[in-house]
Amino acid sequence: MKDFVIEGVWLRPDHVRELLDEVSSDSISAVFLGKTGVDQIAYGLRASSQPNDWAQRNTGDSTYSKIAEMIDLFSNLTEAECLKYDLPAYDVTHDFHRQIDDLARTLAGE
Repeated sequence: MKDFVIEGVWLRPDHVRELLDEVSSDSISAVFLGKTGVDQIAYGLRASSQPNDWAQRNTGDSTYSKIAEMIDLFSNLTEAECLKYDLPAYDVTHDFHRQIDDLARTLAGE
C-alpha cells in the first residue's frame, strides 16, 4: 500500500465523498486541513522561513492579508462541506507540525 498526500484545492469534499462511496473504506482515507484567523494566517505567511515559499518570493507585504483572507474563507467553506458530506476536517492554525504528526499517526492506524 502506498500513501499519498494530494493538495486539497483540487479535491473537494463532494468529490471525495463520491470516491469513498465507490471504493472499499479499507483502501482509502481522507482528511481535510484548513487554517482560520486572518491575522494569524498573515503572521505565519510573513514569518515563513521555507526556501521555496511562493508567498515570500512572489508577493509584497500588502498582499499577505489578502492571501490570509482567501485561506480563511476557503478553510471555512471546506469545513462546512466536510460537515455536509460527513468527512473529517481539522484546523491546523495552531501548532501545525504537531497536528500534522498526530494526524499522520492516526491515518496510519497508530
